[in-house]
Amino acid sequence: MSEVNSREMTEVLTRENIPEETLEELSEFGSIMISEVLQRVTNIDTKLISVLALSAAMLGFDLLSSEILPEAGAVSSTPTRYALFLAVVLVVWSLISCYRGFRIIISQWPSERDWLVVSRFAAPVDLTKTHLLALLAAHQANARVCGEKAKHALYAQNALIASALVIGAICIVRTLAI
Repeated sequence: MSEVNSREMTEVLTRENIPEETLEELSEFGSIMISEVLQRVTNIDTKLISVLALSAAMLGFDLLSSEILPEAGAVSSTPTRYALFLAVVLVVWSLISCYRGFRIIISQWPSERDWLVVSRFAAPVDLTKTHLLALLAAHQANARVCGEKAKHALYAQNALIASALVIGAICIVRTLAI
């Protein structure tokens, strides 16, 4: 993702004489950009919740399976035990990745200090430019945070898939061995 250079944008907005209509359009676009980040975070959180629920269910399946807690007198093979251990490790990694993803929150918003710059009250156009720069900074910071959150969601998803593949392979091998 390519970001707009905020220094360059600051220079353009401070030295250029930009029509008010353009500034109003950019302000509306800035609000849309912030809404887009909020929507992405909501989608990632929904994915994290789904992966967390599936990971917890998979962990329960792994820990309560007859392979880990065999019935009296039943013996499971060493490769099966290692494979189940690997599946448990992967699903725990998935749970940890979900947790790390949930801990990341978007927190960069234009503050009153950004919006209410008293020295710019005399010129509403300059105040609008200040608002645009605050929206740009907030969007860029939140987009980076959103990327980190998405990375943890991807790690969690991949670990869950790997754990499911290991359990699937164990089931296939045990079925063919019967």
